[in-house]
Amino acid sequence: SFSVVKGRYSSPVEAYEYGSGGYIVEPTQDNYLDWDQRHMANAHLTITVPRGDGPTLAGYSILEGTDLSIDWAWGSGFPFSPPPGGVVPEINTERYPWTMQTDLGLTRKLWLDPVELQIGLTVFNLFDRMNLDHIYDTGHYLEPGEPGGLMENPGAWSPARHICLRADLLW
Repeated sequence: SFSVVKGRYSSPVEAYEYGSGGYIVEPTQDNYLDWDQRHMANAHLTITVPRGDGPTLAGYSILEGTDLSIDWAWGSGFPFSPPPGGVVPEINTERYPWTMQTDLGLTRKLWLDPVELQIGLTVFNLFDRMNLDHIYDTGHYLEPGEPGGLMENPGAWSPARHICLRADLLW
């Protein structure tokens, strides 16, 4: 998708915050809003092997009841404001870097009469990509390149790869 989001302020209190900080913002000037993400692409792929289908080994369908899913998301960077350099601030003139994440899901059903056992594994951020989620100190980010500020807050980055394992018993 492609979109452009412009307006006066990104929140109801933003005008007050600029005014109380001693900055002058033209009330008729449109700026890119905080949620202006220009480009976004998403893809989802699921492969399912129904009961009784798939390759067999010794008369047993070894992949029956298996689901494999891949979710992929990509997006261009959101805007942010550089540190104020004068009385008139530059609002949302800089951009975060683009982001991308791939998640993988694998589920297997086992039919054990009279119940069904479903075992699942989900890997979030499969390629362990570090996406920038939040800039705590814009000045520190623009100069040495550390978005977490002087304390190098790890919350600036998206969560690392993590795995979730589950088992469901269905009656």
